[in-house]
Amino acid sequence: MDDATDNYGGLDPALADPRASRMSRRRLLQAMGAAGVAAAAVGAGVGAGATPAAAVPMQPFRPRGRLRRRPNFLIFMVDEMRHAPVYESVETRAWRARNLQAQNWLKSNALEFTNHHIMASACQPSRASIYTGQYPTLHGVSQTSGSAKSAIEEDLYWLQPGTVPTLGNYFRAAGYDTFWKGKWHISDGDIYQPGSYNPMPSYNQNSVRDPYLESIYVESGMLEQYGFTGWIGPEPHGSNPLNSGSSAPGGRGRDEVFAQWGIESLRQLRDSTKPWLLVNSFVNPHDITLWGDLSIAAGNFYLEQQLLGSDVPQNLFTPEYARSKNEDLSTKPTAQASFRDQYPTAFQPLRDTDRYERFYYQLQKNVDDQISKAIQTLVGNKEEYRDTIVVFLSAH
Repeated sequence: MDDATDNYGGLDPALADPRASRMSRRRLLQAMGAAGVAAAAVGAGVGAGATPAAAVPMQPFRPRGRLRRRPNFLIFMVDEMRHAPVYESVETRAWRARNLQAQNWLKSNALEFTNHHIMASACQPSRASIYTGQYPTLHGVSQTSGSAKSAIEEDLYWLQPGTVPTLGNYFRAAGYDTFWKGKWHISDGDIYQPGSYNPMPSYNQNSVRDPYLESIYVESGMLEQYGFTGWIGPEPHGSNPLNSGSSAPGGRGRDEVFAQWGIESLRQLRDSTKPWLLVNSFVNPHDITLWGDLSIAAGNFYLEQQLLGSDVPQNLFTPEYARSKNEDLSTKPTAQASFRDQYPTAFQPLRDTDRYERFYYQLQKNVDDQISKAIQTLVGNKEEYRDTIVVFLSAH
């Protein structure tokens, strides 16, 4: 972040510029090496409102001056958020500018990397790769728990402690205090209730936090071997609506709690004499996987209700998208038609694709709103804000 930026007390809508600066990693490192400074970075090409690089002039890199100490690092991670596609309509791009204020604000004060490619497309392998810097062939995490396999099955391979160092291990070795708040999904960190395979919750049946249960997770230190302190489970996966991002009854879910944990950590770290790394990891827009004819008919999840009063445009995409969406696959590799036809059978049918697509955009706003709360806490303290590098990325 740059000290020249005004409004430390909160997100200024005037700063939510949908345009983004672009700089290669090589150029960034050269600039940092020459100036001896650090920059806030928006990561992994998932920023809102992105347009082709040729259409946006490069914004100048503005150093903040030499850091007074080693910087803190705050990482915001979301799940299953894609880069803004080129076929978004004018209405959708305007919607992004109005509604994704956290992402737009970060981009207007940061650099965006658009040439990044994930090492694996599935959730667990991608997360393990991001935080170890290694391919699945080395770290061993090759599959994702879910409808096909549960977290406790022997042939589902998690990252094993003491095998491949993580970002947390490296930062701790460098003298940092390291914390993880929110979705982990790299090892099986859940605490199971005695005599069962049911993870112990950290909330009550109304999705309200239970301080005692949270303390059990914190004291157990389930991620200590991976270099992180303070993680609270359970992992937000499975069929329990309370483990969704925002699709529990009343629109509640884990993301609002994950934001609270991030905010509490930022406040506690204000007086820290050591540099710190904090990962604040969220679920959404992963709740898109819950949408389908069966889920809607069952009514267990708060799905359609999230579109009530939503200003997500009806006209999301340009005409080119419709032609691609309904493309004749008879001349394509048979795997494409097979996936299209078999997916509804293996999971659940999906007839209303228009609302499905609008729901995905609404979920992006939901998680952006939660991240905004944490950003407001960070920028509310000028000293902490000045010394903190912020990274935003999607798990896959």
